[in-house]
Formats: sequence, structure tokens, C-alpha cells
Amino acid sequence: MTNRQAKNDLLYLVYGESEVYYKQAYFSILTALNYLNVSCSVRICVLTEKPEFFKKLPVFVEKLTGNQKAAWMGGGTYIHRIKTLSQIYWMKKYKSNTAFVDTDTWFNKSPEHIFSSVDNDSSVMYEYESDVKASLPNLCHKVKDHEFSLGDGRKLNFQEGQLWNSGVIGLSFDNRYLLDDALSLIDKLYLLTNEYVTEQLVVGEVIRQNTKIQGCRNILYHYYGADLLFINDKISVFLKENVDKDIAEQASLTATFPYGRCGKNKIQVLLIKLISKILGIDKETMRAIQGIKIFLLDSKNSYFKADQHNWLIRSYNILNDDSNKPKLSTKSYSFILFNVEKLIKSEKLSVEEKKAWIPIVRKLSSLSVR
Repeated sequence: MTNRQAKNDLLYLVYGESEVYYKQAYFSILTALNYLNVSCSVRICVLTEKPEFFKKLPVFVEKLTGNQKAAWMGGGTYIHRIKTLSQIYWMKKYKSNTAFVDTDTWFNKSPEHIFSSVDNDSSVMYEYESDVKASLPNLCHKVKDHEFSLGDGRKLNFQEGQLWNSGVIGLSFDNRYLLDDALSLIDKLYLLTNEYVTEQLVVGEVIRQNTKIQGCRNILYHYYGADLLFINDKISVFLKENVDKDIAEQASLTATFPYGRCGKNKIQVLLIKLISKILGIDKETMRAIQGIKIFLLDSKNSYFKADQHNWLIRSYNILNDDSNKPKLSTKSYSFILFNVEKLIKSEKLSVEEKKAWIPIVRKLSSLSVR
């Protein structure tokens, strides 16, 4: 399904012991394969510590060695520099236009569309997020007295910069030197700021100062935050249920994968929203009650069940966290308690799960009888 003579490489980096990232990458590749054919101009590549995980896929795989991983992660000082170094390594070795793609992604159009926006004047990143001043005021304060320069001597002012999501980084082979510029700046900026998003900030700014950046959210979706648990668990269900199917069929089935969160009963959601508004219950607590209601719904659908499990985890975390919670009325606590007690009385919770909810019941009981 891929052309080994392709000049355009879609590159995944997968390392570590957690199987979650390997499953993410496997699924993302399946979604890409769904849009590609034998004569396509894109080669899918995986640089990984566990090549055997991808042996069934029609992709080009290279083993990531322990020495490479240790050196690229900078001794653990800032692990995300490994993204930049892996792309530098790949482009120099294979002399290809390369789009680095994070594992937590799925394609809804052909990856070929990414490379249609990659040339000497244009590059691709996932999407623009915000201006640096708006989102990183602490970083701006820390770097205000420091100078940063590009490889050609031009000054780079991060305070006037933009933050682009680096879930995708697509560069032409002739622009590979931009990543060398970025690497030296990543190390300098992180040493000054200890900022988690250093890699995406620096890579985005270096590319933006030298080419026009095109976003590609219309080609693939990069999921993170609250979506992670929901999608990760459903990917595990998908791969388990379709393990015996051939790759072409698995790829085609990704088109009907339930990416959205299952289980929202519209009537229940609206009813709880209305009651919560009347009782003055905050939005987070309202969502916790909704999550309990969704969990208690009957379903034989394995994706639905996976989502129900995660709705309940969110409900538990919300109700178990007292930080910055507004004080509610006695009636409000009684309403919340009613729903939690209904959950504990159900047969859907294990004995251990019920034990975990007991402290929440006790707290709500005391608050509902003030």
C-alpha cells in the first residue's frame, strides 16, 4: 500500500514501555492507509524501539537504539527535543520531504494533502494556537533580557512570536537545516525557562521566520487533553476486535470508528443541566452527575462501555476534588448524593469500586444535612 521509492515520508516516532503509544501509532497509520493506494507518493515510516509491533503493517520501520534515544533526550533534561532530533536524523539519512506526525492523531483525508503544502517556501504544522504573549506570560518575562539568533544571524523575538501545535511538522528536504537552528534554540530556551512547550514554540517560530506555515487540521485530527482516555480505550477495543482481519479491512473500518464520546442521552443531559441550573450547581459537578447517569445506562456495545468507564472516572475525580469548589446549598448536595447512592446500589460497580466511592458518600451525607 506504500511506495518505497516515495520522496515524501510520513514519520512516526514511538518509544518507551507503554503500549498506549504503540497502539495510537498503529491506529493512526491505519487511518492513513485508508486513504492511500499502491501508487501513492507517500511512504509511511516508523522509528521505534519495538519494530515487531508494526510488522503486520505495510510501512518502513527502523529500530530506535537505546543510545539514540538517550542522546536525543538530552539525558532526560528535556525529553521533547527527541522529536526534533529524530526528524533531523531521518531527513539527513533518507533525503526526503518529511512530515513528523504525533501518534495521537487520525487522518480524515489523504496524507498526500500535507505534502501538497510542503515546498521551499511553505511548511506545515498542525494548527496555530495563540500568540506567545497571551499564552506564555511567564516565559516572556524570563526571556525579556536575552537574545536569540537564527543560523543566519537574524534576531528572534519569542515575545512577539506565535505558538503553533507541533502534532505535525512537515518540511521540505531543502529546509531541513531549520531543524538544526531549532535544536540549538530549544536547548537554550529550555535552560532559561523550563517551559514544557519549548519544542513546539521554537520549531514553530524558526519555521515561521523562514517559510509560510500552513495548518493541516482539515487533513487529520490531533487529540489530547480530556479526549485522550476516551479515544485510547476505544482504540484498544478496535484493535482487539479486528485483530484477525487483514490490514486493508482494518484500515477501511477506521472510517466508521466512533471518534466522538458515546453515551450521551440527550434527555438526561438536558434534565440534569436544568436541575443543576435551578439548584446553582457548578458546571464541573453537573458533568459529574451526567457521567454517573451515562455509566448507569445499559449497553452491549463495547465502545459505549469503554466510554462509560471513562465518564465514571471523570465523575469520580470531579467529586473527589475539593479544590476551588464553590459551596453549594443543602438541596444541591442532596441531589448529588441521591445520584451517587444510586450508583453505589447498582450492580455495575465492583466491590472495590464501591469502596472507593464510600468517602464521597460520607462527605455528601454530611453536607446535605447541614
